[in-house]
Amino acid sequence: MKTTPQPLFEFIERLPLLAALAGAAAGTWSFAVGILGSLSYRYPFEYGEPVVLLPVLRMKENPWIYGDIAAWPHLVMPYHPVYLYVSYAVSLITGPTYACGRGVTAVSTLACAVLIALICRRRTGASVGAALLAGLLFLAAPFLLGEATHVKPDLMALAFALGGLFFALDRSPAQGKKTIIFAAVCFALAFLTKQNAVLAAVAAWIYLLSQRRFRAAAGLAGLSITLALAGVAVMAWGSRGHYWDHTLLNANAFYSVKILWINWQKIGPAIGALLACGAVGSVLRALTPERESGSKKNGVRPEVIYFIVTAPVLLLLGKSGWGENHAIEPLAAACIVIGSIFGAREGIGRVRRVVMFVLAVVVAIQVAIFVPYQHWDVRKVRSILEANEQAMDLLLPTLKSVRGPILAENPGLLIAAGLPVNYLPYEIAQLSYAGKFDQEVILQELRERKYGMVVVQTNFFKVRRTGRFTPEFIQTLGAHYRFVGIKSGQFFYLPQPAAEQKP
Repeated sequence: MKTTPQPLFEFIERLPLLAALAGAAAGTWSFAVGILGSLSYRYPFEYGEPVVLLPVLRMKENPWIYGDIAAWPHLVMPYHPVYLYVSYAVSLITGPTYACGRGVTAVSTLACAVLIALICRRRTGASVGAALLAGLLFLAAPFLLGEATHVKPDLMALAFALGGLFFALDRSPAQGKKTIIFAAVCFALAFLTKQNAVLAAVAAWIYLLSQRRFRAAAGLAGLSITLALAGVAVMAWGSRGHYWDHTLLNANAFYSVKILWINWQKIGPAIGALLACGAVGSVLRALTPERESGSKKNGVRPEVIYFIVTAPVLLLLGKSGWGENHAIEPLAAACIVIGSIFGAREGIGRVRRVVMFVLAVVVAIQVAIFVPYQHWDVRKVRSILEANEQAMDLLLPTLKSVRGPILAENPGLLIAAGLPVNYLPYEIAQLSYAGKFDQEVILQELRERKYGMVVVQTNFFKVRRTGRFTPEFIQTLGAHYRFVGIKSGQFFYLPQPAAEQKP
């Protein structure tokens, strides 16, 4: 009976990995095209972009970012400041447009991919090809293009977090103290970019404890916390205490299975297979002999710890205010696991090799199905966005003709028109729901018809208590403003004459 030659068997075994690598490379090219075509888009891709851009536009006026919410203008910044300051620095070159923040986000995304590859290669012992696959898989994830073109701090925070993880996992005795310091600085910057970017630091700390490196663990935790709290203290001092009203624990937090299902419908088809492969791969890595990665005997593998620490976030996608952006870090952890398991093949038994072959096939199919082939041409991407810009531009003359301030649910319209933004509906509503802001301030402004026009894009009949406008806001608006028409999906309201106002 003839047997399959070993070289041929190994070639067949690697075919799905080569297919996955090719698909990830194609997805990465599509990602780059999408980025280049989207940087100069003059309107927000989502509600949160102008909210984050506003402090950059007002940096000279208020360099400490966090002002009095009750005072005019009523602006809220729920994030920590590092991303905002970096975006402002870039805006000095590019100009204060969405391009400055989107450029920072795009570079941060590339940094995440590079760090994922480096962690696989230098910290988990993966081969060059497997490390490259891990980094490209991250960039090729379909929903990541949307996140990487947004003015949001998530990916910069993840880049700092992965940088901290990379330094914290260094086991070189000669570099131990330096790398712990570097890791602590990165973890502190991650927190000061986005306040929930702490999972990589927790994973690194658990790993150091599992390796019985107690001094390093204590040093990492102590220095990271000290630097983070120092940054918080400076911002609280500089903003005269208003920082506390904006950032920590101000959300109207609740959990909804419906929100969880909506978010999973967005991310499940796109990256569900990668997340599942990360889970299976974590089990295999936990059972694989330790000698493959050169890690200390009886220690827990760092990539397994990181995946276990980040995976529960996927169950929290039902939290109010959370979206698919919170799946980015679990995706990064899954990519690291996938790279590490495909990159360490020596000493693996036949059963595990079969399982790894199946995983490689799954990864290849997942990538092949969801590569956004429509993003091959920058000109095509730009032409689609230019058509959207032209449609939105039709609203600008109307906005510019209004006397007095305008309250717009989409602040991006006012930014595009060169008009001031004085109110952020979602943030103010959330603070009002949570009982941390007295919305009577806003309601009185409506009664006084302080706004020359109100522009909304929400169907009020579908608004619940979690919407961008509270029931009291809607009632007061209806009593003192009249609906005058719809244009480009926007609902326009003008102040009612005093004699026609409802009680």
